[in-house]
Amino acid sequence: MFIWLQDKKRLLNVFLFCSALAVLGCLFFNDMQYKIKLLSNGQAVPGRQMPYYGFLPVPGTAANGQGYGALGADFAQVYFSSLALQHGQNEYNPRNPAYRDPLGRRPNYPPFANRLITPLTRLPYYQALITHDAATFALLITASGLVLWFSGLGAYIWQIIFVDILLYFYTPLGFAHLERGQFDLLSAVCYLLLIYNVLCRKRGAWLYASGAGVLAAIKWSALPFLGTFCLAALCAARKKERIYYILPLLVVAASILFYLPELKEYWPSLQRYEIEARPTGLSFMLLMPAWAAKSIQTASAALIIILIRLKSVNNKEQAAELFRAVSLPFAMAMFIQGMCFGTISYEYRIVGLLGIIPGLAIWLDRYGSRIGGILSTMTAAAFTAFTISAFRVFYFQFWPIPVFTSPVMAATYLVFSIFFILLSIMIIFQYGNHLPEVKVAGEAPT
Repeated sequence: MFIWLQDKKRLLNVFLFCSALAVLGCLFFNDMQYKIKLLSNGQAVPGRQMPYYGFLPVPGTAANGQGYGALGADFAQVYFSSLALQHGQNEYNPRNPAYRDPLGRRPNYPPFANRLITPLTRLPYYQALITHDAATFALLITASGLVLWFSGLGAYIWQIIFVDILLYFYTPLGFAHLERGQFDLLSAVCYLLLIYNVLCRKRGAWLYASGAGVLAAIKWSALPFLGTFCLAALCAARKKERIYYILPLLVVAASILFYLPELKEYWPSLQRYEIEARPTGLSFMLLMPAWAAKSIQTASAALIIILIRLKSVNNKEQAAELFRAVSLPFAMAMFIQGMCFGTISYEYRIVGLLGIIPGLAIWLDRYGSRIGGILSTMTAAAFTAFTISAFRVFYFQFWPIPVFTSPVMAATYLVFSIFFILLSIMIIFQYGNHLPEVKVAGEAPT
């Protein structure tokens, strides 16, 4: 160790690293103290960071009864439904007003999610909210770290965790997700597990597939991605790998069938927020007829499936290799189109992208050189541009960028999704031309 410290450059790097870490660490923990207090009582300090959608306190839930009310307006729907279950009442229409949503909304989460959150109802609301926010973020960075480690890319773990912290806690939309107590970090982990299963086929793939299905069963907005991504992977997979793309769908189906009687009570919520609702936020229904908005994602997936089958001449080994080569840009297209699938599509769901960032690192390591520098650079550049614009990094910093409002932002998402589909098509044709020369192994080299 002393020999290592005799290197003057390393000594300087140690000084610089420790100094920067100490300052940034103090700033971060100071900010977290403020945000925990803010989540507990809803009392914002003028001049501090603002979430994109502002603050929405939940009446009567503030810590010690002080303040406007704790935040987490979306988490409240699940919390009070679970509370009603704990006391033997209907989760969607409880008799006791104490178990109804304090903001007067009809609960909008499936029965499986309400039952999973039940243990948190033993805590006061504000403590349950903070526990939920902390646990879901911890799950994301833990899953990201493990996936990168297992992929032989452990050197990127701290860099990606640092970017996750910046995007989640210090952008208008990341902070909006935290403020609302949403569940899209679970979707992020779901996407990560699916991409990892495609790119790194190792022991335990059935566990990752099952985990992705469980997470999608909690947060149904992940279903458009899960359905189309698994369908495409299934059509391209070798016979022995197909179960890994069927299993997530079976888990979701089981969660629905198991609670089928309760779904009758949930159906009016789906009607109100999806079928009868007015298109809002990023919904493609702001740009096109409903039938087109709901079918564009399936059509995009079908196009990629057909091109892979044609280019591989029904050779399953080559088809599987081609799908792995396009998995990242295709996943981005499905993620963007899945975000815009719903009639009500709020922008804070962009935090699901945090689960795809480790997938980008793995994909570039596995296929960056195989598909060529131009296509890999274009993919990484588009990923970067979309991340910065979609998280609205500059929104409250320099100018509000009013042009990026609905439906223009929905159109921006549509353009990016089409670009990622075009990248996928270019990879299929360019990489597909060299497939006979490519050694298709069970595990891509690192």
